[in-house]
Amino acid sequence: VVKRARAERGAVYHLHDPELLPWAGPLARQGGVIFDMHEDLPRQMLTKPWLPRWLRPALAAGARLAERRLLRGKRVVLAEASYQAGRRWLQDPVTVLNFPRVRLLEELGAGHPPGERRRLAYLGAVTPQRGSLRTIEALGRLQAQGRQLGFACVGPVSEEHREQLLEAASGHGLADVSVPGFLPAPQGWEMLTGCVAGLALLDPQPNYLESYPTKLFEYMALGLPVIASNFPLYREIVSSAGCGLVVNPHDVEGIATAVRTILDDPDLARQMGLRGRRAARERFSWESEEKKLLDLYGALAGQACGGRNPGI
Repeated sequence: VVKRARAERGAVYHLHDPELLPWAGPLARQGGVIFDMHEDLPRQMLTKPWLPRWLRPALAAGARLAERRLLRGKRVVLAEASYQAGRRWLQDPVTVLNFPRVRLLEELGAGHPPGERRRLAYLGAVTPQRGSLRTIEALGRLQAQGRQLGFACVGPVSEEHREQLLEAASGHGLADVSVPGFLPAPQGWEMLTGCVAGLALLDPQPNYLESYPTKLFEYMALGLPVIASNFPLYREIVSSAGCGLVVNPHDVEGIATAVRTILDDPDLARQMGLRGRRAARERFSWESEEKKLLDLYGALAGQACGGRNPGI
């Protein structure tokens, strides 16, 4: 891959994953290099379930040291402003928030009011730490109260966890639970249109607490009410936009109550959806972020081309 990249003779190389960082040096001899820090890897290592607990602190410390060495003198794009904490050594980082392309989502959601489909919606990696099993349990409680809802759970999922979810759904008598795995973005968004609410019920893990959940803004742009974890960051987004409800992500009854509140008041759901769409358009749109990234590309490409206009 690196050989192919060098053959392209790029003016700028944008690296997305930390395992590519050892190759930043060879690429930098040919053009500008940007590293896209889209996750706080050292903090994530502290909660990775497949790493032995006793080894996690040492691995996290090693990752932090490796970052500092490999990123010395490199330009870095931060997907979250919070990633700069503890990294004062970064050289002029640029924060480019990972907001969605709102106009496309608005077009998809137009004409599909919340509740048109009696389903809850989730988009993103499907894991227990992101509320998948608790959502099934909440749906089971609603079913027992005579409120039958489905669940469109879209995103990368292991076969083991998919089977776990479908087995749990069957145990609660839930007939309309779809876990298709990864889908191309437009196809995944289409599955969510008109659902009762979009869910962002992530566990309070270090890497989630201070990171904007892109799925939240996608739901808002589609015109869906949202039900999110009651982290301070999520609460501020939802409360300021008036676009949904926040709950303790471990409180299954609280999740069921939030769903019931939205389900039983179609006018409230419609108003939440409209307010969320407006906030996404005005405050959480990729159109407001892309200029920062393009300006950085232009500056680095200009340097690589000796000041000539690189055509970006």
